[in-house]
Amino acid sequence: MILEEVATHGHPDGLTSREELEIARLKDAKNQAYWERNRLVYLLACMFPSGTGRTDIEGWGPEWHNCVYIDLPTGQVSWHIHDSELEAFELIIMPYKGYWDGHTTEQKYQRLAAVGDKFLSSALEVAIPLDHPDAMNAQSHLPARPE
Repeated sequence: MILEEVATHGHPDGLTSREELEIARLKDAKNQAYWERNRLVYLLACMFPSGTGRTDIEGWGPEWHNCVYIDLPTGQVSWHIHDSELEAFELIIMPYKGYWDGHTTEQKYQRLAAVGDKFLSSALEVAIPLDHPDAMNAQSHLPARPE
């Protein structure tokens, strides 16, 4: 990881200050967060029709032009994947047959939440049939979605 390299060998630019170590720690944390997010994107891509494509976004480096598109029952969602993470998606690396539908980040997460709601409703109905007296009680114990 970046932090280990800086701690062991010093910063490539010769900087060894406390601030440089903190920057390296933060970069490691960011990379770990992307790695974790990508595991979830991969899971979704395995569950729903999906594919990859490349997009050219002004201001973004070409290493971030990979995009995984997933067609949920509630609409398309997509995430950019760094070149270094693309190999992890080798089972789904097929060209996406559609096009980006113009969704915003907010719409993406609304669509994802709506899929979760559909699955949760189905699971609750199987666990507690809707005509059962406790059905409404079980649903009332679900945590509220943050606004």
